[in-house]
Amino acid sequence: SQSKIGGLLGTHFNKDGVAFDYGAHVPKQVGIPELDDILFGGLNESDWQWLDRLRVGSVFCGELYSRSQFVNLRSLPEDTYNRAVVELLTSTEISPDDGIDALSYSLARYGKTITEKVLQPVIERLFGCPMSELQARAIVLIGYSRFILFDHFFSSELKKSDFYDQIVGFPSWDEGLNPLLSIYPSKEGIHQWIDHLADEFVANGGEVACLKTVAEMEKEDGSIRRIILSDGRVLKVKRLIWAGGLKPLMDLAKISLPDGVVPPQFRGTALVNLVFDRPFLSDLYYVYHHDSSAIGYRTTMFPNLRKGDGCEPPYSCTVEIMADEDVIGSAQLVEKVCSELGQAGLIGSDHQLVSEEVSAKTHGFAIPTISFEKSSNLLKESCQGIANNLLLLGRGGGTAHFINEVLIEVWNKLRDLD
Repeated sequence: SQSKIGGLLGTHFNKDGVAFDYGAHVPKQVGIPELDDILFGGLNESDWQWLDRLRVGSVFCGELYSRSQFVNLRSLPEDTYNRAVVELLTSTEISPDDGIDALSYSLARYGKTITEKVLQPVIERLFGCPMSELQARAIVLIGYSRFILFDHFFSSELKKSDFYDQIVGFPSWDEGLNPLLSIYPSKEGIHQWIDHLADEFVANGGEVACLKTVAEMEKEDGSIRRIILSDGRVLKVKRLIWAGGLKPLMDLAKISLPDGVVPPQFRGTALVNLVFDRPFLSDLYYVYHHDSSAIGYRTTMFPNLRKGDGCEPPYSCTVEIMADEDVIGSAQLVEKVCSELGQAGLIGSDHQLVSEEVSAKTHGFAIPTISFEKSSNLLKESCQGIANNLLLLGRGGGTAHFINEVLIEVWNKLRDLD
């Protein structure tokens, strides 16, 4: 139970009142008019930035590429680049859902050079385990499904093919645009969107019960009829929609874990929240760090998102890190992060640090191993039979991961209800 809803779409305020999101979270329209009206229709347009493109960059081979988040293969040495291109363009069409591990998938889908020179080093740095132990979808989850190979003309021609469209990225974020807009508040953080949705929910007769848990669940004739909250309140149930973790649901239903379920492995994570005394040297919204020697995974520069020109203080950023405990717990972590930001050209030697804050968790991120995927599927199968008026939604009970995919899946399932 939490004091506020929002989770990773919440906002943290440091001791000086500076807002930090939990990384880069920029909601985007889903393209379903009725759903977009629910999600964004009541927002005061003057309080929000409505973005037709996201200015995202990436660092690879020590170079900042300011036009795309994808790995720019053109930064590789010429002979390595040539091999990578040939192997990628002659690769095998295969789905990450075909039941193979990430290493085998990468070799078949992207080729030996990209796997060994690009993907394997960075993915094993981020997840902290051999790529052969990860499910293939782990590559997609952290944004490594496409690569920049050529200029606009050749990339556009290749992307006319459904096969190449899945592995070739446009060389710039202002190409291949769709009409859907992203939003970000002009002040503070993305928690305001969640607060707005909660207010709309309450205004339409709903109730948000923070700091409460489901203590008991009562069934009759195969259906859940009542749930008892931790404060003793009893709620009658017509249909229970569950979007939380599946293990607590199984505990409430008093059913045992199925054979074959293993505990998840967790990766250490850290959020390094920094405030500088002047604007960043880049107008990018966020930057991905693709080198195997990097510390950060992604850096979000909030003033650039809030106003676009990045000229208004506070000049704050969050660097997301997935690493071993000795890295996220290092006394030199902030110093190393600032050095990395300087090498990337995001700050200069004259930038002075105004404030720093590190939030580290040794059990921060469930590693998407093959065993984790198998265990998750076993839990879903067990929970599906708990009651005939139970609907599982969200990441735990659904098949989607990214926010828009989850929203669309939830929308479709709710519309299918009788």
